[in-house]
Amino acid sequence: MKKIQHRIEYAALMVFSTVLQLFPLSWARFFARRLADFSYYVVPVRKNVVIKNLSDSFKEEKTPREIRRIARRTYQQFAQTMIELIFFPKLTRDEIREMVSIEGRETLDAALKGGKGGVLVAAHFGNWELIGVRTTQEYPVSFIIGQ
Repeated sequence: MKKIQHRIEYAALMVFSTVLQLFPLSWARFFARRLADFSYYVVPVRKNVVIKNLSDSFKEEKTPREIRRIARRTYQQFAQTMIELIFFPKLTRDEIREMVSIEGRETLDAALKGGKGGVLVAAHFGNWELIGVRTTQEYPVSFIIGQ
């Protein structure tokens, strides 16, 4: 029974992805943010956990209103990232360059010039998958992913 369910879910995702790719990426991002708003307000899966974790992290630094805003934006960013993944096969090298800029490259270039390489440490801010793709356009990269 699970195998049938997985096939149906896969087929639904493929149909959804195909239809979504008929629209511009800017429209798809807008759709993703609205879908996230719906999830945040109407189907608040783990919303209380997100708000509690943010409150614990920011203690007195942020007001409850600011915490709720950050939580909602987190939902939006996650949804937008998932929608952007659907567009990966359609993106050109130039489109990726326009979407992601590399800052502080002089530090990395100096390390590489010494012939010993360097270590980049990144967090999951924005579309981390797209950041990885963009970095490999200009630098030889090996990824180590930990938890």
